[in-house]
Order: sequence, then C-alpha cells, then structure tokens
Amino acid sequence: MRGKIVSDNLTCFVSSFHLRSFTFTESGRLKDKIMASLTSKELTALEEMLTSEQSVVSKYKMYAQTAVDSAIKDKCQCIADKHQRHYDTLISQLQG
Repeated sequence: MRGKIVSDNLTCFVSSFHLRSFTFTESGRLKDKIMASLTSKELTALEEMLTSEQSVVSKYKMYAQTAVDSAIKDKCQCIADKHQRHYDTLISQLQG
C-alpha cells in the first residue's frame, strides 16, 4: 500500500508537471525551472528515495512498538521520526 502512495504522489507530481505552463518572470519561479529540468531517471531516483524512506519509517515504528527496553524504543521512534521528516521534505519539494 505504501508503494502505491509513493507512486500516486509521484504520478500526481509528474502529471501536474507536464500540465504546467512554465513561464519564468524576473522574480522567477526557480523551483519550477529546476523541476522542468528533471529527467525521467531523476524522477525514478526520487521515487526510489520516497519508497526507501517509507520503508525505514515503517520498520522503525514496528521496532519501537515491539521493543521492551525503553531506551531502544525511544531510539527507534527517533529514527522513524527523522525518516518521516525526510519523506515529508521530499514530498513538499515535489509538490512545490
């Protein structure tokens, strides 16, 4: 299911990317300019990064839930939270 979410997010991004009209004013839409230069290989790499981050998040959340030692539980949750922020950052950058 998570892979489907990643795929859907990237598909929505790619669809909106292709439908956008990229007009660059003097104040600029630098992010759109950067996104316009992404290749399909780069988009595939982004999709793989998103999938990887989601995988790490789910694994460490599971480890945190099953850990008995509170220090290990806290560390696992901290790692899951860090990778969730990575995922959220990638999504927010793709969505503009």
